Amino acid sequence: MSPIPHSRAPWWAEYDEDAAAWFVSSTESRQEGSTICHVFRGEADARLIAAAPDMLAALKAVVAGDPHAVDLAHSAIDKSRGA
Repeated sequence: MSPIPHSRAPWWAEYDEDAAAWFVSSTESRQEGSTICHVFRGEADARLIAAAPDMLAALKAVVAGDPHAVDLAHSAIDKSRGA
């Protein structure tokens, strides 16, 4: 089974007051004027979703034995917390 490609990173979370919801967008989708998803449960969930590509990259680095994997993981964790 071949992997299903996801929208290109980076992803980020933005709050839209008019919609009263968080939107997770990517560089790719922003150019098209669309979003990856709408999040109605709050900022923490939106930030966690936005950090997904970073978390995937960190996991791939761990599996590959990349010496920078821990740094990538810390960066993904920080992004998920809004830091």
